[in-house]
Amino acid sequence: DNQLKGYLTEDESIAYNIIKNKAQAILITKECENDKYMTVEATEIKSNISTKNKEINIKIEMTGNINETMCNIKLNNEKNIKKIEKELNTYIEEKIKTSVNNIRKTYNSDVFGFLDLIYKTDYNTYKKIKDNWYKEEFKNIKINIDANIDIIGKGNVLEGNNEKN
Repeated sequence: DNQLKGYLTEDESIAYNIIKNKAQAILITKECENDKYMTVEATEIKSNISTKNKEINIKIEMTGNINETMCNIKLNNEKNIKKIEKELNTYIEEKIKTSVNNIRKTYNSDVFGFLDLIYKTDYNTYKKIKDNWYKEEFKNIKINIDANIDIIGKGNVLEGNNEKN
C-alpha cells in the first residue's frame, strides 16, 4: 500500500542492489582459514531474473579481484583460484538467498518485482496467483540463486602469504 515498512540491513541492501542490477562494485570479505580472511572486490556485476513454473531464478555474474588475503595460499596456482571462485560462489548464493528470505519474512514486500516479472513473462500463472500473492504465494515461492564470479586479478601478489611464527 505504498507505505514504509522498514529499512533493509547492509547485507539486504547489497543483495537488493545486486538483484536489481544497481551494484557497480562490492567488497566480499570471507573467512578462508580459522580467523583469517580474504577480501575480493567484485565488479562488472550483472544479474538476470527469470521465472518458470512459479519459481524465480536469479543468475548473477561477477568479475573479481583479490585485494587482500591473510591466508596461506598460493595465488599463482590456477587450482587455488578455481577453489576460491567455487567457495565465493557458494558464499554469495547463501548471502543473497538469506537476505531475500529475510526481506520476505520481515516485510512481506515484493521489492524485487517478482510478481511484475511473472505478469510480463507468464500471464496465465499471474492470473492464478495475483489475488493470493502476499497472503500465500510470495512467502512460499521457490527462489534459486546461481552466482558465478570470475577472478581475473590478484592485486600485486606474487606468492602466497607465508606467515612465519
